Amino acid sequence: MNLLTLLLKVMTAKKALQQVSAKTGLNEKQIKKLIMLAVPIIIKYLTKNASSGDGALSLLSALNQHTDKKEMDQQLKEADEVDGGKIIGHIFGKKQPEVTQNLSAQSGLTQEQVNQILAIMAPAIMSGVSEAKEEAEVAQKPASSQHAFGTTPGIFSALLGAAANSQKEEIQEENESINGAALLQALLNARR
Repeated sequence: MNLLTLLLKVMTAKKALQQVSAKTGLNEKQIKKLIMLAVPIIIKYLTKNASSGDGALSLLSALNQHTDKKEMDQQLKEADEVDGGKIIGHIFGKKQPEVTQNLSAQSGLTQEQVNQILAIMAPAIMSGVSEAKEEAEVAQKPASSQHAFGTTPGIFSALLGAAANSQKEEIQEENESINGAALLQALLNARR
């Protein structure tokens, strides 16, 4: 599974949606719709930001501050919305008003509601990207020192364990700027 698919699955799980609903007072269906719209856009902007050397190093620094490996629902429950608002501001930059306005129009939520949900999601997304980056780094090591993706405790471990034990349907994304592959590659290259 790619990063986008993993993030969407863990962020739209029932428990995760319940936590965001409890914080916002909105129904889970509205929240899920926004998450499905917003996560690909966030990954796209993170990828764009990481495409420059300085941007990749800045993102690596931010990821080092977001290494929480708690279950997604717990991260959303404990989300620091002030920090999340700052993260979203860094991700979208000057385009934030335009992006949130578009998400508002597409989701049927107000811009204030969109901004609150994005602020709740942002720290957890950063933790997810941080975990995926760590897993990608391990995958680049010699085979004798590798472990299987998702075998260490983390955000995706339960999901990946279940996927490995069942017949899974791979979702192929043609655009690497959305599925997270280009983002992870930019982060890996930033350290070289």
